[in-house]
Formats: sequence, structure tokens, C-alpha cells
Amino acid sequence: MRRTALSPIFLVYFLDTFSFAVVFPLFSSLILTTQFDIISLSENLSVRTALLGLLNASFPLALLIGAPIMGNLSDHFGRKRTFFVTILATVLGNIATALSLYSQSYILILLSRMFCGFFSGNLTLCLAAISDVSPNNKIRSKNFGSLTAVGGLSWVLAMLAGGDLTMPSINPSFSPSLPFWIIAGIGLLNLVILSLLFPETHRTKERLQIKFSPIFHQIFQAFRTAHLRPLFIVQCLFLFAWLFIFQWFSAYSVARYGKLRDMTAISLSLLGFFWILGAALLNRILVRSVPLKKIPLYGLAFLTTLFIINSLTRHYIALVALDCLIALIASFTFANLFNLISLSARESIQGKVLGLSQSVLTLAQFAAPVIGSMMPIENVPLIYRISALASLLALLLYRQQHRSFHAA
Repeated sequence: MRRTALSPIFLVYFLDTFSFAVVFPLFSSLILTTQFDIISLSENLSVRTALLGLLNASFPLALLIGAPIMGNLSDHFGRKRTFFVTILATVLGNIATALSLYSQSYILILLSRMFCGFFSGNLTLCLAAISDVSPNNKIRSKNFGSLTAVGGLSWVLAMLAGGDLTMPSINPSFSPSLPFWIIAGIGLLNLVILSLLFPETHRTKERLQIKFSPIFHQIFQAFRTAHLRPLFIVQCLFLFAWLFIFQWFSAYSVARYGKLRDMTAISLSLLGFFWILGAALLNRILVRSVPLKKIPLYGLAFLTTLFIINSLTRHYIALVALDCLIALIASFTFANLFNLISLSARESIQGKVLGLSQSVLTLAQFAAPVIGSMMPIENVPLIYRISALASLLALLLYRQQHRSFHAA
């Protein structure tokens, strides 16, 4: 694969992350405040929180179903054609979301988000392509860090788009639908770039077999893989701890602190900036100076400590400042856990193993809004204690796994 293929790969990941994240500052306002009439405020907060959790969970739920099917399509038709299918579907799904917001229909918004999620299983192909063009372990880690930084940039722009660009009070042409029209435009641009720069990397004449696997089939398969099971469990616990905080950040900013959408969007953008800083700069420094297998160990230890400290924090500004440090550390931990999983698999099964890793990521994306919807969202200390517990379990398990690495 040519190095120029990295550009469309990064753009694909940018698009997927943007489509996933743009809803966080927006949907909290749609469901929890009086700015829109989608859900009547006569419903109590627990009901509205549950509806918000369902809306946020719809995307990863559909992704759990769609990712294996997209993988089967890519094995038969090739990676490039499958990218075209998924990106075109993303364009159509976000247009549908924009139109659903015009109609102010909760059901239509939910269905359009599920459609987008079904066709968003591109992370596996992105990770496999990064692995293909990385000649050694350290370059692979740096490239995963670069991909993570692209995700951070997408996050920052998604927070700004989901905040300021949805507010007619700033500009009469702004509306909640505008970010989804932007995603559709980026998707069309990506189709052009893919056609020009991305070469086909997988050609096969194997017969097409679409398997509608049970929803958790990929998850069970990941956790049945003996030598990778500890890393997958660590990855799942870490991702849940991170996503539990940040998928609900806008909601508890509104429910506990009474912050408006523009304030929460600015705060989330700051977290994205620190995520980029950790992935693009700090990760490169660590890769040069620290053994690769120790980086997640240190990251999980710091994250557990910060989650505990934030569970005791009462002031919003202090909470956001500590969350910025959490984002900084989580970014390089995220990149190097993916790197270790990739390094633990033979080259011939990189795509399969990284696909299982995406299923673990999607499980965490699904679990965070579901569990959050069942608890009082204004109880911020409890949210951070749950994240601290998940991070601590990941740390203890990884420490045991690290000893096994060392003994080997």
C-alpha cells in the first residue's frame, strides 16, 4: 500500500468519529432542556435520561450488527468498494438525520442514527491499513497515535459543530440539522479522495456469504481468544471508563451544573484538544523513551487516580481541568492498547483481530449510555466512581498481563 493511502484512511476515521461524537453536545439539549419540543418536559428527568441513553446507544447497537456484515462484504468485493458503500450510506444516513430534526420526531432521529451506525464499521479497515504500512513496532505505534490524533481533531470540530453551529441565536442560518449536512458534505469529499488516492489492498474471488451473526457473536469470539483475552478485557474496561465520563458529559453539565450548550461544547472541545496533544505529541515522546508495554500500565494508573480525584471535585471548572488531563492520558493509552493487540497477532490475521478489537470498542460505546441511563445523571461523583472502578480493574488485569509479557 502506498503511503499516500494514509490520507483517505485518516479522513474515513475523521468522518466516523465526527458522525459519532457530534450528537453529544446536541442531543442533551434536545432531550433535557426546553430549547426544543422533541420530548415534553412534563416527562420527569429519569424518563428523559433514559430516552437520551437510548438515542446515544442506538448508533453503537447498530454498529454491533453491521460491522461483521461490512467485513464479509470487504472480503468479497475488496476494501475500496466497501469503503465506498459505507461512506455513501453515512452520507445518506446523516441527510436522514438532518431531515428528522426538521420534523422534530424522536422515532425518526432514532432510526436515522441506527442507519448511520450500521454502516460505520470502518475502524477495522483503518487499523488494518495502518498496520500494513508500518514497517516496525515503534512506527506502528506512532501511526496509531496519529490516527488517534485525527480522532481528537474530529472530536474538537464535532463539539463546535454540535454546539455553536446548531444555535439560531448566533446566526439565523444555524440549526440542529446543520452539522449533519456538514457530515454529508465531508463524506462526498471523501468519496472523491478515495477514488483518487486509495489503492485496493484486498482482492479475492471467494464466494460471498453474508452472515447475520448474533449481536454479541464478535464479542464472544474476542473473549474466547485465549492469548488475547486479557488485552481485550483491559481494552473494554478502559474504554468504558473513558466513554462513561464523556458520553454523559453534556448531560450532567446540564442536569447538575445548569450549563448551556455552548459552554459544554467549549468544555468538550478543550478535552478534544488535550486528546490531540496526548496522541500527537506526548505519545511520540513516550514511544521513544518508554518500553511499549509499560505505556498502558502508566496510563491506567494515572487515569484511575484522576477519576478518584474528580469524584471528590465539586466545582465545574476544576472538573473540566482534571478531565483535560484525563483526555491527555487516555489518548496515548488508547493508541498503545490497540498497538499491543495488533502486535500480539500474526500478520495474516491482523484484519480479523483488529475487527474483534473494534467489536470490544463498540461494546463499550453501547454499555456507557445504557448503564448511564439507569442512574441519576445529576449524581456526578457516582459517575466518576464507576469509571474509577472500571479503570482500576483494567489496571490490575493489565499489571498481571504485563508480568506475563516480562516473563516471556
